[in-house]
Amino acid sequence: MEKSYTKQLTENLCALKFEDIPQDVIDQVKRMTLHIIGVSIASSPTEQNKRSIKLAQFKGGAEEATVWCSDGKKVPIENACFANGTMTDILDQEDCSWIGHPGPCVIPVALGFAERDEKSGRDYILNAVTAYEGYLRAGMAMQPTRDYVNEGFRFPLLSVSILASTICAGKAMGLDKDPKKFEQLFMAASYHMQVATNKHAHNGSQSDIWHYAQGIASRNGVLGAQIVEAGFDNGYNALDDWDGLWRMISDQHRTEWYTKGWKKEWLTNTIVTKRWPVNIWIEAPVDALSELYEAHKFQMKDIKAIRVSPPANILVADYAKGDRGMIDAMFSIAYCCTAYLMKPYQPGFEWFTDEMRNSEELIEFTKKFSYPGDPVITYDHFVKFAGTGEFPEICVEVEMNDGTVYSKKMRYPKGHPFNNYTLDESVEEFRMLTKPYMAPEKIEKFIDAIVNLEKVENMKPVAELLAFK
Repeated sequence: MEKSYTKQLTENLCALKFEDIPQDVIDQVKRMTLHIIGVSIASSPTEQNKRSIKLAQFKGGAEEATVWCSDGKKVPIENACFANGTMTDILDQEDCSWIGHPGPCVIPVALGFAERDEKSGRDYILNAVTAYEGYLRAGMAMQPTRDYVNEGFRFPLLSVSILASTICAGKAMGLDKDPKKFEQLFMAASYHMQVATNKHAHNGSQSDIWHYAQGIASRNGVLGAQIVEAGFDNGYNALDDWDGLWRMISDQHRTEWYTKGWKKEWLTNTIVTKRWPVNIWIEAPVDALSELYEAHKFQMKDIKAIRVSPPANILVADYAKGDRGMIDAMFSIAYCCTAYLMKPYQPGFEWFTDEMRNSEELIEFTKKFSYPGDPVITYDHFVKFAGTGEFPEICVEVEMNDGTVYSKKMRYPKGHPFNNYTLDESVEEFRMLTKPYMAPEKIEKFIDAIVNLEKVENMKPVAELLAFK
């Protein structure tokens, strides 16, 4: 009898060992660890960061894992993963895969368990890679058709996040020693999965509940794995058949993705680490504008118009007429490009303060943006990215008051797999992101540990460096 798809994926994930992982994939985990934790720390001045810490700590409980950016009071691991998963996404700068943001559900969970159980850096790497590979394969198998999305069903970016945290927690907890147990993780994930409304993403009145949702997905994955460990009856083949998990969020099941190129094509290396604190499809416009600015050093007062093409449907709303929340800003090409011009060397929280979001200078300047060409839906961008790594080519034109036009085409922004960070660049970025908030000695100790991750025998002291208030 042919194995179910759930069993095939389970067996591969259970059998994966550190020795199977190539050096380039190990280096990618190091880069993503520095990047995702760096942008989390950079969000520490935000109210949402502070609220997530308070929510995680106020009930106390078993002192298992560090809440980043906190006073060091430890909490149960699932609560730490909620807070840390939330803050990874607050600046929308963490990462992006073909199917969504795995970082909030991988790095907090992998590091939380490595701290709790005093595991090595090699264990941390293995658990992270297992989660990335399983999440991307199962998630790609469940992606819906364009017609499905156009008919009003949501593109399940958030829904599949639970796969990353559940797989990571299960591997860290040693459930891979029993493939039958590990297989139940997918059933646990299906009963902890978020099928959220798209209300958070209405143009002009977007909600930062989205960031909490990433933390919830991180927490729920840990809870799901704990339930598997505690035990329940049956619950196998969750990915299969007409009533499988895919059916809940999609209209197609591309089963080849479960085993496609296993241990030959490392999907961990296909993930984008984002240079700017903006929506993934605004990375290229800001990167292109940055190159033009660095080359010509023009002043905002001398700019007559900026044209960005082709336009993406959810990114071109009139910011001046919206509610001006952080998500409204992060999902606006005009806002993000203007914030860059106002503070070109301060990407991060400084772009999204209350003062910036309500700046009359900024709001007035956003009116200079236009978007020539036929609009596209962001689903089409993800389809182009999936499997090939291709991004849509965008063009940014800056027209000056004297008639001069500067133009730049951009396809692969910095951090894209085809234009990736080096490890040294990730180190420098981590320093830049964390310098305002962490003591220099803690920054350097953390960097040294991550750069030499394979040699770290106990990750607990490394995780504890991330409490600094």
